[in-house]
Amino acid sequence: MLKRAREREREFNPAFPSREVSEKDSNAVFAINPKKGTTSVFLSSVKCFVKDSYDEKWKVRGLLDVGSMTNLITKKFVEKLGLRKEKVNILVTCLNDSSVCVKNCVTTEISNSDGSYKKRIKMLVVDKITDLTPVKNLNVNGLIPENINLADDSFYVPGPIDCLLGAEIFYELLRSGQIRSENSNLIFQNTVFGFVASGSNSFADTEARVHCGLIKGDLNQTLKMFWELENVEVEKTKNEEAIFCESRDIALKRLNVLWTRLIRDPQYLKLYRDFIHEYDQLGHMKEVVAEHDNSEVAYYMPHHGVLRPEKSTTKLRVVFNATNPTSNGLSLNSIQYNGGLAQNDLFTIMIKFREHPYAFTADVKMMYRMILIHESQQPLLRILWKESPEDPVKTFEMKTVTYGTVSAPFLATRTLLQLSRDEENNFPLAAPVLRENFYMNDVLCGAASLMEAKALKNELTGILKKGGMELHKWGSSHPELASNILGDYEFENPIETKTLGVSWKSQEDCFIFKIAVESKDS
Repeated sequence: MLKRAREREREFNPAFPSREVSEKDSNAVFAINPKKGTTSVFLSSVKCFVKDSYDEKWKVRGLLDVGSMTNLITKKFVEKLGLRKEKVNILVTCLNDSSVCVKNCVTTEISNSDGSYKKRIKMLVVDKITDLTPVKNLNVNGLIPENINLADDSFYVPGPIDCLLGAEIFYELLRSGQIRSENSNLIFQNTVFGFVASGSNSFADTEARVHCGLIKGDLNQTLKMFWELENVEVEKTKNEEAIFCESRDIALKRLNVLWTRLIRDPQYLKLYRDFIHEYDQLGHMKEVVAEHDNSEVAYYMPHHGVLRPEKSTTKLRVVFNATNPTSNGLSLNSIQYNGGLAQNDLFTIMIKFREHPYAFTADVKMMYRMILIHESQQPLLRILWKESPEDPVKTFEMKTVTYGTVSAPFLATRTLLQLSRDEENNFPLAAPVLRENFYMNDVLCGAASLMEAKALKNELTGILKKGGMELHKWGSSHPELASNILGDYEFENPIETKTLGVSWKSQEDCFIFKIAVESKDS
């Protein structure tokens, strides 16, 4: 049934204007030359550059269409670029008042090859813009003027179209200069991307077929029939080996894109290498050797770094992308349960924090990476890395809870909850704090007296040590409490501590909110 639906899609969907019809086809209106040949009309195709989520440029083949009120981009190319999709609900009207509902859009930058033209635009995300353009190889020998820079040097060769630039920017793309081809109706118009081919030309076609987008009859009814077939629930199945290979291929492409940035920034490269080496040395990931890999299912996460020069400790945060879809449309995050947080809400924690005359804050160092993932699940947390652009690519599996997976917050907070239950008899003061005064890895708590606060800190250190975790970045409202050395830990008292998205001034014991205000000259 899916095959029949695809065939019907090609026959009735107005998004496929290049449908082939013959003289025997009674459902279409068309013009045909029964003599020696037919006329082919060239669509104005260009090759431009589109920025991905890492601000890297990708070459894309698109169409210039002054008849379109919107800019379009294909869903497949959006996923390749990793662009963030925004939700919209826009009805796009097509031929004969038929319409398509578009649910997503993206914002990105388009540019030409030399960077002299750049434009940030919004594009609607659609499954498909058109069929291969043109539909067959065309002989243009002798028709292309010499010494011109073509916007699409393969405009006469069938190829996919992944974006469409509409009337919103069409005329600002044009540049002065127009060349007519001798002995044909071809016109080459100058644009910011180079000269685009337009107009028509006659080419021999022994089968005497033309392409037409005009359909006669009740289009709404035929579309209704198509969608009824198309919407049948069909289980998505795909060869496991193909999914495995394509998932890895996406991660490999992203790694190569990452290296184009790393080689331009030595400081960024050093921080990234240090992060990968630390992950490996601490045993938080392991290398996978191909000949010993018996995993039936695996998922490869692309990754990139976010520089945070304002941070006193972690200057680079590496983000693992578990939302990257595989060839079957699924990502690791899409098949995981979220679970939420097994903790109190922010407001409750902050209000309880105000109860204590002797208050302190801290956070758990590398909390996610202190929690092991079951070995059978580790192949779903694979990454690729190489020490230089020329070095061989290595495969690693994350052994611990990984930032970027949708289940990570629940797994981490649920671990703290379980630790409090398991160790409550040994740490009666700290166990309730693990359950009620933590938000993610941050703790805000205190006591009614200095002695109780010291005892609580001691127990918190002990109970988390049972789980292989360590508290650091301490701050306190009391100088004596902050200056104490408890066990192997020295408590420093910063003047201002950032916690739970706000700043806490420990000496004044008050929260402050910082906002950026832009001053405008009157």
